[in-house]
Amino acid sequence: MTVKTRLSINKNLWGHTKQGLYAPTYQRDFPLSGLNLYLPLWHPELNGAVSVVSKDLDASTWGLTNTTWSSVGRVMTGVDRINAPSANYLNFGTGDFTIIVWVNTTNTAAAKMVIGNDNGGTNYYQMTVTATTNLPCMLIRGTISGIDAAVGTTSVAGGWHMLTGRRLTTTSITMTTDLTETVTTTDVTMTETVSNATGKDTIGADYNAGTYRYFFVGTIGQLIIIKGLALSIPQVTYIYNMTKWRFGL
Repeated sequence: MTVKTRLSINKNLWGHTKQGLYAPTYQRDFPLSGLNLYLPLWHPELNGAVSVVSKDLDASTWGLTNTTWSSVGRVMTGVDRINAPSANYLNFGTGDFTIIVWVNTTNTAAAKMVIGNDNGGTNYYQMTVTATTNLPCMLIRGTISGIDAAVGTTSVAGGWHMLTGRRLTTTSITMTTDLTETVTTTDVTMTETVSNATGKDTIGADYNAGTYRYFFVGTIGQLIIIKGLALSIPQVTYIYNMTKWRFGL
């Protein structure tokens, strides 16, 4: 790691002094080596009109369409999206993963995509907010057993919520709303590959058969994606407690 990268990391703590994402492991409670994406969309350095650069070690460039910056995240009005650098950028494969997103959404009759890599095929993942009922959902579509989904039980329309989707490859898919968890049953989808070669990871919209749809309406505050590790509930709780202050909770 270069000196420049170290300075950049130290400059962009999301917590309080000596805490937060780049704190020592005993405070952070998960390894930086598995961190695939950290997009603090509230950060002043992510206020671009064309693209933003993630604040993880990969420093990946994500393209912007329409969305505007605010001090609490990216405002999405129903025509906006944020696109990964390339198709299947995150490429979860058959391993565990954790997706953590802070959102503030409004009530709409249509489903709202938070992040996913659907392209009308199979072997993809999606984190969504359901139509009308506004329930958070984490799903995986495999080739053998179709779609498996963990759906929250409480509407997230209005106000800030931290959504956490996890895959534990041998046991379950989970969706945690703030600190309340919903778990799916176990079947073969848990071990299937999540790797849609033509599906481009997109924040705020679903890409299907050449058309974007299911646009998110509201504000997306920040994203943390960890590949190869399903964080424990105590770890999720720690991140929730360390970041909720930024969203007025």
